[in-house]
Order: sequence, then structure tokens, then C-alpha cells
Amino acid sequence: MFINNLVPAIDLMGGKVVQLKKGEEKKFESEDLDYWIEQFKEYSRVHVIDLDGAFGNGHNIDLIKKIAAELPIHVGGGIRSVADAKSILELGVEQVIFGSSLYVQNGINKNLIEEATEKLGKSKIIAGIDCKDNQIAIKGWREKVDLTALDAINHLDEYVDAFLYTNVDIEGTQSGIETDYISELNEATSNTLYAAGGIADLDDIQALEKINVRAVSGMAIYLGHLLD
Repeated sequence: MFINNLVPAIDLMGGKVVQLKKGEEKKFESEDLDYWIEQFKEYSRVHVIDLDGAFGNGHNIDLIKKIAAELPIHVGGGIRSVADAKSILELGVEQVIFGSSLYVQNGINKNLIEEATEKLGKSKIIAGIDCKDNQIAIKGWREKVDLTALDAINHLDEYVDAFLYTNVDIEGTQSGIETDYISELNEATSNTLYAAGGIADLDDIQALEKINVRAVSGMAIYLGHLLD
């Protein structure tokens, strides 16, 4: 079943497709990547995160290359430099997500984002905005930076093509989305906004569509609550 406005998520860890609750507890695991690639063939964009890269535990480059050959994807997780981003793009990936590397303890890593925009072009860049307790969360969501999601958008808007907002506190919980706050974020940028975290059902995806925000979902798909 195809769902308009849905961006399916493929999270990779240890060579498998997984889903984590709040970035910690593994709730789903599959070794059948081919099956999921086939399931997502109709979608114009698929969201891929290398969790091993994000947590500093290696990478899943071979799997990313395999997915990129079959699906239009953007990729995040462990992209810490422009060189890292170039390597991922060379696999056939459409865009890269800069996450933790965009932030330093007192704000934005201006040197990195300016270099990335200059060398890659802003059309290739998505800024990850992962939030925990309303603050930017970095390094596999283990540390926080004294910035809000709105702060990050205001600082980065001119350098990127899109933003990916994730509420880590409800990631993988299927507890529903925070439509009002996401709408506020979307109003702060003319760039594309993707939202993840808490999506439970078709109603959530349609609610995001109404405010012109793309819905990124993993857990609800893999546990059978969205696609059948």
C-alpha cells in the first residue's frame, strides 16, 4: 500500500534493518533488506540512517550502496566531515544528513557548514535537528547542546536544502506527533522540513501533510501499523 507524504525509514545496525525506541531499546530487527527495499520501491524518497556510524561503532557502507542502487535515498549517521559526505554521495545517494557534526557546545559549527555548502552545494545537504528535552541532542543522542530546534533552523537555514526534525523523547514510541510545534518550525523556514518521532498511524501522516511537512516513519511500518 502506497501512502502519500510518507518517507519510509531504514535504520541500519550490525548489517541488519532495526528500529530503536528512544534511540536505545531495540524493538525490531530484520536481516531481509531485499524485502524492505521491494516494499519501498514506490516512494520518491527513503530515509536511511547508519546507526553504527552515529554511535561510532563502524559503518554499513555496503548496505547503503545496495539500497542506493535501488531506491532514491538520503543518508545520515556518522557523517562528520565534508570528505565523509562526499564518500556517501559517491555511492549514488541523493542527499546527506549532517547531524552531530553541525553543532559545538556553544552553538553551530560554522566552519563545517560553510565548507559543506561551498564544496557540495546546499541542494545536497539536510541538517539533522535531533532534540531531547527540547535541546539539540548529539553523539548518538548521548549529549545535549544549548540550542533549540528553532535556534538551529535560524542559524542553518541559508546553508541547507532541508531539515530533519526528530523528537528523540518519543522516537519509536508511536505516541503521536506534536503538530503545533512542528508547524512552528516549518513556518521558520522556506526549506523542506521532514519530521520523525512518535508517528503512529495514517492520521499523523495526513496531519503533517496538511502543514506541508514530510513524515518520516519506521517503527509504525515495521510493526505493521501502516503498510500491509
